Amino acid sequence: MQATLYVPVNRLRHFQDLVKQHNLRFKGNPFITREQAMVTVDGGHLPPGGCNAFWADWGRLTTPVHEVVSPAWKRVLRRIGLHL
Repeated sequence: MQATLYVPVNRLRHFQDLVKQHNLRFKGNPFITREQAMVTVDGGHLPPGGCNAFWADWGRLTTPVHEVVSPAWKRVLRRIGLHL
């Protein structure tokens, strides 16, 4: 598996740590602009499916967290012991 992708510059250190942790290899130096860096990683030396954990961790790291607040009436019902 060889992939070229754009990584936000503020996440480049996290990306490098993940690449090292999952035993992937960089192909050349990243091309860094003001907002993003173009990097190429290679996992051809890993067994089939060996890169899946890396992509799962990278997706978890870059997915924004959306906090959801329950409506007030649901919170009140939960407090009195009724669960919907």
